[in-house]
Amino acid sequence: SFYKGVMLPNVANKGLRIERLDVSSNVPGRVRYSLLLTQIVDKQDYVQGGVRISLLGQNNGQEETIQVSESGQVSESGQVSESGGNKAGAIRFRFRYFQNITGELELPEGFVPREVMVVAQSSGLNAQRLEKTFDWLLKGD
Repeated sequence: SFYKGVMLPNVANKGLRIERLDVSSNVPGRVRYSLLLTQIVDKQDYVQGGVRISLLGQNNGQEETIQVSESGQVSESGQVSESGGNKAGAIRFRFRYFQNITGELELPEGFVPREVMVVAQSSGLNAQRLEKTFDWLLKGD
């Protein structure tokens, strides 16, 4: 049904979609994530752009937002560390039908995530900006 949904050209919601986000951990403070992006299209054009993943939560009773970089580095207030490779913090994507973006990160000590915000921005003629928030549902292995 997944492939059928991606390949149906008569669906009203054509274009880039943020399909699913899974987070899991089997080591305290270390998290693996898997983000699924899809594209519903009439023709087989590639979509490319960047996606930003932000964790919203609390650190010692204070509201805090941290940004996830392509290398899995996290930094406070949306500022990605220089070691993240991409200074703007966007994780690059390029695909025709779907792409699974996976990574691993270490949560800052004392940080308790509440939700994850995903912002995907495609480039080109039919550029789109999508935003989707997921509740923090950590799955143990």
